[in-house]
Amino acid sequence: NQDGRFNDAELVQILKDSMEDPAGLFGARMVPKALRMVEIAGILTARKWNLASLNEMRDFFKLKRHSSFEDINPDPKIADLLRKLYDHPDMVEMYPGIFLEDAKPAMDPGCGGCPPYTVGRAVFSDAVTLVRSDRFLTLVS
Repeated sequence: NQDGRFNDAELVQILKDSMEDPAGLFGARMVPKALRMVEIAGILTARKWNLASLNEMRDFFKLKRHSSFEDINPDPKIADLLRKLYDHPDMVEMYPGIFLEDAKPAMDPGCGGCPPYTVGRAVFSDAVTLVRSDRFLTLVS
């Protein structure tokens, strides 16, 4: 405004719209085209470093292995694409696999990012580990 202050109602609307915008959701075909080269570099680096497959990562987190491409993503188009790229669900690489997994359904309001199950489990596991091993917050009896 003229006095240098922002309109509170407009700020609230901007925040509300931002929180409900699905632009940051995980899932197949959710990566912006502008980040295509970053995705390719990530896949190539994962191959160079011999990262675990998606199912190997799920084993680490004690999750059920995907036994079919439809387990990874029930969308027939995505499952068929995976089938064309990989011989078996055990061959699906971790990096693309965690983004192609079926995402948590969006809930209104507050979807929480809707991560795929493996990503959510990994992030939660990391957060718990950080809290448990924090030298300032952990009490030793």
